[in-house]
Amino acid sequence: MVAPNFSMNDPDSPEPIRGREAYRKLWETLFTAFPDLRVRILNLVTEGDELAAEVMASGTFNGPLGNPPNAIPPTGRRVELRWAAFGRVNAKGLISEGRVYSPGIIQQLGLKD
Repeated sequence: MVAPNFSMNDPDSPEPIRGREAYRKLWETLFTAFPDLRVRILNLVTEGDELAAEVMASGTFNGPLGNPPNAIPPTGRRVELRWAAFGRVNAKGLISEGRVYSPGIIQQLGLKD
């Protein structure tokens, strides 16, 4: 799905996600925090090597989010989040770079008003 040199930027993250292993760990963290996580692609547009997607995710925040000692404890809140993702694919059809915009997650988790 992602190229070995994959890179993803998210304005809510302090550092870009770089490489397949980091991308895998991101999803492992999300499935730990949201064991019932469901992700759907609502719309997908491609042109040449570029893509844009509207994505819907839902789940219940029942596990720690992040790594100790800085993990955010679960709130038990159910979240439903739409986000936009943009990226490029390489000649093999693997995603090589991405940008994700997911407003509202912190509020839905009950971490900020």
